[in-house]
Amino acid sequence: MPDAGPGAPGITVLYVDDEPALLGLTRRFLERSGDCSVTTALSAPAAIQLLSQQHYDVIVSDYQMPDMDGISFLRHLRENGDTTPFIIFTGRGREDVVIEALNYGADFYIQKGGDPNSQFLELAHKVRHAVSRRRAERNLQQHHVELLAANEQLAAAEEELRHQVDEIAAAERALRESRNRYQGIFENTGSGMLIIGNDTTITLVNTAFERLSGYTRRELEGKMSWTVFVHPDDRERMLSFHRKRRTDPAGAPGQYEFRFIDRQGTMREMHLTIGIIPETDQSVASLIDIADRKRAEEDRRILAQMVDAAPSLITVHDLEGRFLYANQRTYDLHGYSPEEFHALNLCQLDTPASADLIRTRIQHLLDFGEASFEVMHQRKDGTTFPLLVHARVVTWADTPALLIVAEDITDRKQAEEALRTANRKLNLISRITRHDISNQLGALDGFLELLRSDMPDTATDDYFARIREASARIAGMIRFASTYEEIGINAPVWHDIRGLVKTAGNDCATHDILLENNLPAGSELFADPLIMRVFYNLFENAVRYGETVTGIRVSGERTGRDYRIICEDDGVGIPAGEKEKIFDRGYGKNTGLGLFLARDILAITGITICETGQPGKGARFEIMVPDGCHRVPPGL
Repeated sequence: MPDAGPGAPGITVLYVDDEPALLGLTRRFLERSGDCSVTTALSAPAAIQLLSQQHYDVIVSDYQMPDMDGISFLRHLRENGDTTPFIIFTGRGREDVVIEALNYGADFYIQKGGDPNSQFLELAHKVRHAVSRRRAERNLQQHHVELLAANEQLAAAEEELRHQVDEIAAAERALRESRNRYQGIFENTGSGMLIIGNDTTITLVNTAFERLSGYTRRELEGKMSWTVFVHPDDRERMLSFHRKRRTDPAGAPGQYEFRFIDRQGTMREMHLTIGIIPETDQSVASLIDIADRKRAEEDRRILAQMVDAAPSLITVHDLEGRFLYANQRTYDLHGYSPEEFHALNLCQLDTPASADLIRTRIQHLLDFGEASFEVMHQRKDGTTFPLLVHARVVTWADTPALLIVAEDITDRKQAEEALRTANRKLNLISRITRHDISNQLGALDGFLELLRSDMPDTATDDYFARIREASARIAGMIRFASTYEEIGINAPVWHDIRGLVKTAGNDCATHDILLENNLPAGSELFADPLIMRVFYNLFENAVRYGETVTGIRVSGERTGRDYRIICEDDGVGIPAGEKEKIFDRGYGKNTGLGLFLARDILAITGITICETGQPGKGARFEIMVPDGCHRVPPGL
């Protein structure tokens, strides 16, 4: 059917949209064509009021409007016998909206967006098309009646009949165009679609359903029932919906899930959207495979069970301390129900001493991304317990949050206290024993000197010298034991690495040797309190044995999740065969204890040290600090 063009009767258009600016713009575009007179309304109720007062040739309506959307407006008109051509003109392009609009008798569905000129030309075209088609239908009906009533005037009405035939042809063309349009929508929705007859026979399918089922159109259309593709346990339920949909459409669900079985017997989870085609006993259905969604839901369910079953406390809270998630272990250990726990703030769980550090810890986490520390928490009954906390900054609902994995370390703390008590007793005995041995050695040395004075004899001088040497070795052993027992006696703490190097350099007599401290400010190291002796010993060895040393440089670098501290000088270096021996007890030109003790002090928190310099080019010691024992500002 041709569009209504110049010379055609004027077209009255009722345009409904809740956007005033779009109302005026659309009105100008349509009226500029010369054959449209546009009346506008800001809502469907206002349009209904206008329709009660005046007839319009065509109605153009937005879909998403307050009070009553475009589909509800269309349904109201059709239920009240108003068959005015209706065009949905909207920014929404969802498949279910298209199907629902066409099911309720919309003539066209036009999506807003793109080039305005093309968009409004298409709208004007569809307006004329709908009006022309409706006028043709009315004229056809009118002429048919006149033809029956004026059969005796057939000869005189021949020209008029020819005109009617032309209009019929135009209507047929419009019908073909409409059919092609619907077929295009049906074929290109992206989901499997089919039309089902009253007897459950499949009458039409699209290509997506062919792929989904494993059958061709020739095998499906008019030959197979949709029940073939339904799992036996779901079949009776869906058949009841099928029957209900034809007797009481509103009483049957329009969307539900079921198990689909294809030609190979493979079962898939499907989401079905279905509805009756107006004025028929057929229904149109759309199928979407939701297997991936189901698997994701199952993965989330299993993960939630695993987290709840975890022996650790797992929580997520925002930067203000409000809890967003907690596992069952957290509720149980604190003695709160989930509802009670989520009504609390983090500061209400931390003991006062821990609560004072909350803001500092959160800021540290934001700076470094993660951290480990100990806190004391209070239970509902007022008792307290210690926790070892591992915290990391995460994103929760598009906002920064803190993921906490904590362990109850009550048993460990009790064991540590018992060990400290035992160590105190052992150290007391050790100190008393060393004191007594030192006193006895002093007496032995004194009497030995008296004996040598009273019995001068060159023949015995060698014996006296060996006795004094043995006594000196015993005294050295006592001093070593005194130093070594201090390692690990106190819990490791966080140290300012740059500050350690600076202090050790000041304490060591470096004379004219330049100490270059390139460690980043704010960097921290988790180590035994004796860590200062490590750097002091490295500097002292460089000064004492480097011979040609003019400078010592200390720097740091990330290596994966670890952090490497490098202490190097420009002296004579360490011979290749001695790089590992220098860490043995007793090796060296002096006491041979410095690097041996340094390695043991570092090992308390899993830190390692090795020498990697080139002989003749200077010593280079690399201290490898594992993840969790260093805090270095990001980017350094």
